[in-house]
Formats: sequence, structure tokens, C-alpha cells
Amino acid sequence: RTGPIRKGLEYQDVIALEKFAEWIENPNRFEWMKLEADEFHYLDDVVVATTKKELLLCQVKYSVHPDSPADEWSWSDLLAERAGARGQRPSLLKKWFQSWFEVRNTGAFVSVQGRLITNRRAARDLVDCSRPATIAGGMLVDPSRFREAFPSEYKQALEQVAPEPEELLHEFLQSFTFCFDAPDIETLREAARRRLERMSVDEKGWQNLTDTIRRWVANRDLPRMGGMIGLEDIRGAAGWRTLKHLDQGFPIPPDFVLWDQHQHEILLKELASPDGGIKLVLGSPGSGKSSYLSFLYKKLGESHICALRHHYFIERGDPDTYPRLTHERAMESLLYDLLQETHESVEKGENINPTQHNFGHLVRRSAAHFADHDKSLVIIVDGLDHVLRETDRSELLTFLRSLLPLPRGLWLVLGTR
Repeated sequence: RTGPIRKGLEYQDVIALEKFAEWIENPNRFEWMKLEADEFHYLDDVVVATTKKELLLCQVKYSVHPDSPADEWSWSDLLAERAGARGQRPSLLKKWFQSWFEVRNTGAFVSVQGRLITNRRAARDLVDCSRPATIAGGMLVDPSRFREAFPSEYKQALEQVAPEPEELLHEFLQSFTFCFDAPDIETLREAARRRLERMSVDEKGWQNLTDTIRRWVANRDLPRMGGMIGLEDIRGAAGWRTLKHLDQGFPIPPDFVLWDQHQHEILLKELASPDGGIKLVLGSPGSGKSSYLSFLYKKLGESHICALRHHYFIERGDPDTYPRLTHERAMESLLYDLLQETHESVEKGENINPTQHNFGHLVRRSAAHFADHDKSLVIIVDGLDHVLRETDRSELLTFLRSLLPLPRGLWLVLGTR
């Protein structure tokens, strides 16, 4: 029967999903991942490299009868060397040690950690010589306890890692975490799904991500040569929104003259405060209000005040004349700039799919970050009258309602005739 094999592969997939969700939640934690990475030999199911140059090698083992006493992991399971078609087959301990040792010796990583993830339980002999690991539910074999409590098994382990010295066995045991009695497939799958849902990954994105994992595992050169997986690959498979910028470069005429230096300086001082609020800049067509708002944006930047802007009108012949009038593109362009200009404030806390539905939430979170540091975020929106004249007023109302009521730390500067 192939049922246990299929379940085992499914278990590997949900462990990978769990790591993918962790990476999306914490974008700066990992550098790359691989699935079934043959170059890591017997610790190849899920391989994770962190941005700190640490490597985690995960091996996943699944049992259809995890509660059976006969399925408990013991020292005899880890040390057993069984006969094979080509002679004696190395034990699990020996295979894992050699896989770990080979990567460790390259010097490419500051640390190399191994991990067994299994729904099976640990037998008493393994528990008795182990201590809790830093990760929840994990345990590490204590070399001293192992040597004292089970001298014959300890000697066997030494013989299996020979000719490497005893110190290396100790280093391996302290670098290898056993995660026994891990949750079942459905529990892990539901936990990963909920984590992704909290980041606004919808059902379509979830299904595509699970399907994509199978494709990546089946083809060692997907998503790219060598099977290396990046954060953007995972986000893309999960339907993460790829934002597009709109040109906001409203030109400041060479003959532009500031209408009132004193009022301008008062406005700059107000916008620097974390109080937040709305400022309305009114002017008849051709009076220079859009030029002033472009000038204001420049001066805010020079004053190290974080500012974003959206012009509903740039110039005649603009290829984005109609798209920039819609609330979707206005939000998308501002979100793009928000992520570029305020990366730290947006990445702090939970990471969320930057869809238009999350526009207000992301802006508020960023504003709260600035307010906590006694600073402000300024959003300049110019040309409201163009929206009312050229399209439906609901476009403007939808945009404004996504920001109102304004939180502390956010200034909204509106320009219209």
C-alpha cells in the first residue's frame, strides 16, 4: 500500500508550509529555503538558511500509528545498522551525523543545526538522557547523561562516527534537536492556513501555494536552478500583491514663487508634529496649488519628514490619466511608496498582504510607528476636483473613507479647486 508513503510526503509539505508562513510573517529572518535538497544527503527534507548565515537541516518522519509503543523512537532505532542489498546500511545516527558534518566542514555557515520532526514519540531511554531545547517541544541529547546512563549505546555511537573524535559527537548532539510527538497533518495544516489568513492570504492563494510546493519538490530546478526558494517566490505563489508605482512627479515651474513664506513655515512646523489632522489647500485652476503641493513634498523630504503623495492629474498625455483616478491605483501607488519609504515602520509587527483592503491598516500602523517616535507621516493628495469631474464620486469617497478617522501621527493634505 502507498498510503503511508503519501501521508509521509503530505507531512513534509505541511512542515514546509509552516516554514513558509514563518518567513512571510518575518521577512528578514531567512535568506533562502530548499525542499528535498539532495546535496544535504540525509537531512534534506526542508533546508533553511537564515540571514545570519545559520543553516537548519530538517528531516521529517511520519508514522500512521504514532501512538503505538512499537513506534516509539529509541536508541536502538537510531543506532540500528541493517543489512541491505549492497551490504550493511548505516544507522540513522551515522547518516545524520555525516550529513551535518559535511556541511559544517565547508565553513560556509556560522552554525549548522539539524532537526528531526516526527509525530512519533520518544522512548524512555531517549527522554532520560535529554534536556529541553530552545524551540517549543524540542529536546537535545545531553552527551554526559547519554554516556553515564547508556554506556554501551554511547560506545556504539562513538564507533559509528569514527574516525571523528568524541568532541564532534558531542557537538553534533548539541546541534541536533529532536521534535517528537509533533502535531498531526490536519492540525499543522490548519495552523499554517490560519497564520496565512491573518496576513490576508485568501483561499485561492492558499491552494496555489500548496500546489506549488508539490511542483517545487517534483522538479529540483524550480523555482530556479538548484531549487533555491526566495521570499518573493513564496509570496508570488500565495497571491501576495505585487505593487506598481505611479509617476507622481508633478513638475515645479522654474518661475514658481512661494505665495507666503510665513504661512508655509507654519504649515511645515504643524506637519512635523505627531498630532495628525487634515489640511486643505484651495485654489482656482492655474493658481499654482498643485505646484505648491509638489514644492511642499520636496521641502518635507528636506526636513526629514516622511511624506507620500498622489496627484490625480499630472499632465495631458499622461498614459496613466484614467488609472490614477481610481481608488485602487491611488491606494496601490501610495502603498508602493509607503513600503519603499517607511520599510522599517511597516515591517515592524505582523506582515500583511498589501492589498487595497489593507491600505488603511498599513497606513495606520506606519503612522503609529512615527507617532511613537514623536514624528509624523504626511500624505498629500492633490486634484480631488479631477476625480469629481472625470469619474464617479464614489472613487474619492472610497479612498478617503479608508483613512478616516485619521489616527495620531497621520497628516492628510488635500488639494482641490
